[in-house]
Amino acid sequence: MEGKACTSGLQEIPVGLCLGFFEEDVIYEAIVGSSNGLVRPLGLRNMGGVFQARIYHPSSLLGEMGVNSTISASFTDDALVYYDVLEGKAKTCLGPGGLPAPLDPGLLVLLRVSGLREEDLLTRVFLKPEACYYSGGIRVKPYTRANALLLEELIHYTRIKPYMDQGFGPRVFRLLSLIEEYASTISRIAPGSEYEHAARRIAEKAWMQASMLL
Repeated sequence: MEGKACTSGLQEIPVGLCLGFFEEDVIYEAIVGSSNGLVRPLGLRNMGGVFQARIYHPSSLLGEMGVNSTISASFTDDALVYYDVLEGKAKTCLGPGGLPAPLDPGLLVLLRVSGLREEDLLTRVFLKPEACYYSGGIRVKPYTRANALLLEELIHYTRIKPYMDQGFGPRVFRLLSLIEEYASTISRIAPGSEYEHAARRIAEKAWMQASMLL
């Protein structure tokens, strides 16, 4: 983790205004940071002003989420940032509260763990927004389907180990099939790009991980 403060010009905005960015009952992909420097992607769903996350066991991130602990949640529209996080090569900075965030986040929310509920195979985490910071706009760039496909591929990749740990072999092979399909499509619509490189790398890692777990 980098030791410097985030320099994206983040300005605090009211939590109520911040929640306007998030439609109810929609899962948004965040990059969360914990007090010990752990940085991970995590899907967050806004349910009546409280975010919920479903974290499969086992999870190092879950160990950072005791009741009343605080995490940062950063949001970007660039799937390559999520790829860098999963690869462990993302550049980070210290955001509000001294919590790590991707370098220069566009939108950052501080979330306090207000509750935990054990469910089959996972823990549901309830996260209450404590503060919100905005840089004036999520970074915008011309849209390519490769961006969305890469994000889907990354999400499926993160589910392989939890599914294997729970004995869901058929689901793993379904995920591998989807990952290959997305990688193939990205190669077709964005050949030679960073998206293709990332997609192929994730597909290779997915098959390697599955083969070690079988």
